[in-house]
Amino acid sequence: MSATIKLMIVGIASTIKLMSNWVKSQQKQKKLEKEKLEIALKLREAELKFLKTQINPHFLFNALNNLYGLTLEKSDIAPQIVLKISSLLDYMLHDCNVTLISLEKEIQSLRDYIDLQKIRYGDEANISFEIDGNTKSMRIAPLLLLPFVENAFKHGLTKNFGKGNVKINIKIQADNFLFTVENDNFSKVDEQGRHGIGLENVKKRLELQYKEKYRLKIMSTNGKYKIFLTLINDIITQAN
Repeated sequence: MSATIKLMIVGIASTIKLMSNWVKSQQKQKKLEKEKLEIALKLREAELKFLKTQINPHFLFNALNNLYGLTLEKSDIAPQIVLKISSLLDYMLHDCNVTLISLEKEIQSLRDYIDLQKIRYGDEANISFEIDGNTKSMRIAPLLLLPFVENAFKHGLTKNFGKGNVKINIKIQADNFLFTVENDNFSKVDEQGRHGIGLENVKKRLELQYKEKYRLKIMSTNGKYKIFLTLINDIITQAN
């Protein structure tokens, strides 16, 4: 066998070995990347669950505190409060352990919460909740909207002993989901310190779940505190 042929055989063998090593290296790299992605997804899911568990006690503390005050007064509306809290608890405990939930269920949770506030404040407050567009077959991250609504009552009506205005609006468009909350703003001190656990958590959830496909604008002007949330394009997905 000539030296040239021997060199060719050695060269081919070396090339095959290099290619084999390269393929193994690529496979190992892809496996590592897959494992990193799986870990990242698990961490993201764990963080979302943690944020939601923080929202629930925050709401429950306020609701139960209100109920306690009514029971001390032996109020006739205390049983109605219990029923509404029970409905909200059922939603939180049994329906919200998913990434997306029916938009209509999320809206019903808002209605239950708003009804609680109407029972609490009676005719002293001007509360409106309007929906424009078809909400059927749409899905959204659970417990995403409630903190904004709770914030409006806490810093709007509660700070003014139940007197004032709260306006909530949901509008479904072809390419956008629009959610607005407006309430009277009664003090600059309140305006500066109102971003509590609920709002901070929902901001983190928006970053984790919606990334660049949402817009959140919070502003205070002309005695009004306003929140504008827009979820863009395919984020409000069609339900199966």
